Amino acid sequence: IQQTIQNIQQTIQNIRNIMQQKLAEKRAAGVLEKLILVDFCAGCGHSSLPLAYLYPESLEVIILENKQRSLEVAHRRAVECNLKNVICLQSNLENYYSKFDIGIALHACGPATDMVLDKIRVSNASFVVVPCCYGRIATLAYTSDVFSKEGQARKEKSHEKIHNENENNKFELANQKSSQNLSIFPKSEVMRELKIDKDKFCLLSRAADMDQAKGYEAVAKKAMKMVDWDRLFWMGKNEYKELELFLMYPEVCATKNHVLVGLAN
Repeated sequence: IQQTIQNIQQTIQNIRNIMQQKLAEKRAAGVLEKLILVDFCAGCGHSSLPLAYLYPESLEVIILENKQRSLEVAHRRAVECNLKNVICLQSNLENYYSKFDIGIALHACGPATDMVLDKIRVSNASFVVVPCCYGRIATLAYTSDVFSKEGQARKEKSHEKIHNENENNKFELANQKSSQNLSIFPKSEVMRELKIDKDKFCLLSRAADMDQAKGYEAVAKKAMKMVDWDRLFWMGKNEYKELELFLMYPEVCATKNHVLVGLAN
């Protein structure tokens, strides 16, 4: 329990740091609108509800979760704390298409982390993301080929009337294209230049899950770094001002202890 509390406290502090920078930028520009923060795979809202409490006038929090029971707990907590800036939304993350300023996810499982980062990339949002279950990337990388092609066909059919190049349509078109990224591993050109194809990358992702196998901890840590730097290099195409890979403190608080942080332009 103590380790879980430490994880959540550190995640909240990382998000607060980004929040303060973004709020300072908006105030300097004379913008008074609330920042929109989406907590993907949010569970009961452990990470985002404290932020909603700390910034009632400057932050709107969307708790996105597909499990009804978890969302009911998050909603009850928001009501009990009289939080007026919280929206609880039951949905799979791939069905969320609105713009936002900050995206967070604590231990989004396997390729769910990549799906979250893709939503963040489309919105050009800042982020604090803690990955988990790297091996599931390998499990789902190939099936996502089928789903992404089918999803793209449906979206193209439903959006075939979009022609104008205004900002809203650009965002909508970017969301259409984002599903194609689900089956692309590795994500970054840097990794592909190293001749690492999908099969080799899937082996890396499985190796990253060997962190609890005695004698393989160092191998798992190296594999985790390669997978997560691939993600950050990929996000770097959006010209983020800052992209960092941090470790939770203390490191032993969790075996999956990477914190991916990005501050958008």
